[in-house]
Amino acid sequence: MHIVLLSEHGDPLIGGATHLTKKIASTIASLGYRVTFIVPNSGSGSDETYQHSENFTIIKVRAIVPIDDRFQFRRGKRMDYAKSVDRFLKSYAEKETIHVIQVLSGTYLLRHLDVPHFQQRGITVVAGLLNVPPQECSLSWKGDAFISYSKDELKKVFLKEINRQRIIHHPYDAYTVESESVKRSLAAYVPPSKIHYIPLGTDETEPVISIKHINGAKQLLTAGGINPSKNQHIIPRIANLLREKRLNFHWYIIGPDRNPRYKAFLEEEIKKWKVENIITLISGLSKKELMHYYSNTDIYVQTSIEEGFCMTALDAVVYGIPLVGINTGAIAEFIAKGKGELVQNNIDAFAEAISTIFHNPQHYTYTKDEILPIIAFYNWERIGNEYVGLYDRIRAAQIAIN
Repeated sequence: MHIVLLSEHGDPLIGGATHLTKKIASTIASLGYRVTFIVPNSGSGSDETYQHSENFTIIKVRAIVPIDDRFQFRRGKRMDYAKSVDRFLKSYAEKETIHVIQVLSGTYLLRHLDVPHFQQRGITVVAGLLNVPPQECSLSWKGDAFISYSKDELKKVFLKEINRQRIIHHPYDAYTVESESVKRSLAAYVPPSKIHYIPLGTDETEPVISIKHINGAKQLLTAGGINPSKNQHIIPRIANLLREKRLNFHWYIIGPDRNPRYKAFLEEEIKKWKVENIITLISGLSKKELMHYYSNTDIYVQTSIEEGFCMTALDAVVYGIPLVGINTGAIAEFIAKGKGELVQNNIDAFAEAISTIFHNPQHYTYTKDEILPIIAFYNWERIGNEYVGLYDRIRAAQIAIN
């Protein structure tokens, strides 16, 4: 079976989505299937550039993403890329036998891919969504300047309708999502029976138990890009409440700067609440360096109000760290499978949950045997088989009808 995977995320557009879409491609290929992964071209030259990566082929389509535009893949460029992919695939399908086309990320691809054309050729076409916009699209936040916040809220109203139209424009054979919360959001637009929940995975194969601090300050950790959807600006106020409860801790906020204005506001909040001595803001860490902080963390706190999945929270569970978070992305699923507290989006609820774990560590401590089934569920090979199993079922049903 030849599976063509499409993404709007590719080098040098960096971030979690780039890594994860590549991981899905390599995982499916490792199961013995032919995989072609199509991403944006980041340089100049020919329209298509072929590369081999591990066990699959990468085709970079059309040079439209300049090197100096790493974080700004703007509307016009996304549309051009999506249309270029459609043209390329129509030509490619004349030369190569394709059984499945799966969009892994990108609502522009969902809109501009000529789905009926490929379906008429007998190709199964599947749409994947990391999230349903305007989720994770905020550039402003409550507490920002009134005009900036109002403009952002208005923009999201338009984004919601525009992306609804992109999603429903073509009837795909199936839709894949990475969490139950995204499934619920998508069900407002497409038939729920067509939506299939397939989570992301962990690279860990064995349980890793973080070192807990019996005496001295406990370590709290929040990881992820610094931006409004992550809601990190409430952390200084939570820290202040915990200090008032006389809890001994140090809180690390670690992540790349995705929104300079928001990062500046977070820094102002840290100073405003006079918590500089108990909060450290860090950016620019390697994966290895970040995992060092995980391995010394007592409580992991995810303040996000919008997530599609939340890999940083999954990392915490795999490291045997109790998780505190809001019901967004797969956070509720992680807590149900592991240990922690699901809270409402307010500082009192976060402070109470953290305090509860502080005072009752015996109820939130993992054994390695408790982590093993979690790792098994989020095992990449199992997830790759879920994708392939979905494709097989759809193709079998299509063959039976025809």
